[in-house]
Amino acid sequence: MSYPKLSIFAFLLIQTSLLCVLDAADKKRSYTNPKEVDADYAIQGEYSGELGADNEKYGMQLIARGAGKFDAYSFSGGLPGDGFDPAADERAGPYKFATKDGVISAEHEEMKAVVKGGALVVTGSSGEALGTLKRVDRKSKTLGKKPEKGAIVLFDGSDAKSWKNGKMTKEGHLLRGTESLKKFQDCYLHMEFRVPYEPFNRGQGRGNS
Repeated sequence: MSYPKLSIFAFLLIQTSLLCVLDAADKKRSYTNPKEVDADYAIQGEYSGELGADNEKYGMQLIARGAGKFDAYSFSGGLPGDGFDPAADERAGPYKFATKDGVISAEHEEMKAVVKGGALVVTGSSGEALGTLKRVDRKSKTLGKKPEKGAIVLFDGSDAKSWKNGKMTKEGHLLRGTESLKKFQDCYLHMEFRVPYEPFNRGQGRGNS
């Protein structure tokens, strides 16, 4: 009888289709909890240091693209806000980093950069050391700032009563898609927000401010 075979085939077809859908959904996943991210999350970010015989300051930003791949941009003079001159716009890239045999690296002209021990180790065509860019975690000086005397506190993580249809996460964060009940004109606003980690998404599909 052919019915059992047909049933098994149909089951396998449905199961395979389901796995494909789940895999595609996972690639579009939006991470909002740092404890649930992939290994690339710890690699992406900013790197700073000196390169070459003249010890010229450079900065580099690595952007996770999913599955061990990264785009990188270099900044002559240092990272934006730390030596880089926007007027000169001496920015280069993107350089394509990829993971092979557990090693994340990129090659460009006569240079090679390898991610190792929380840094980018840069070498020349003959393997000579050109310098190291260490990963940095810059934070705003106003991060966690306390409200000044007389300030109107719209959200402190305890409730969303000051927001129209405001909703919160279980971690105490205010979700997007709302507006304050109070209206303001000219004012000073202190706001802190978390951008989701979305390595497989592109352009405006990624988390942005």
